[in-house]
Amino acid sequence: MRHGIVEREDLAYAGYYLYQLWEVDDYGQRVTRRCMMPVLMVKGQPDPGALDQAQRAIQTMARELGIEITSTPW
Repeated sequence: MRHGIVEREDLAYAGYYLYQLWEVDDYGQRVTRRCMMPVLMVKGQPDPGALDQAQRAIQTMARELGIEITSTPW
């Protein structure tokens, strides 16, 4: 099984976070970005409903691609 990580990029200037699923190699280095999900910021925190939706979408994508997620910023 391939491995992946989810990273969160803070785009406060635009009012949202960007969650990205990356496939990583055996050394933990990012190889290929597999998906991105924007999540709206509410008072400096991820919107709970949008975050839940992003989590499910990313997990579904990882499962379909056969990627085991080893690190997440939820």
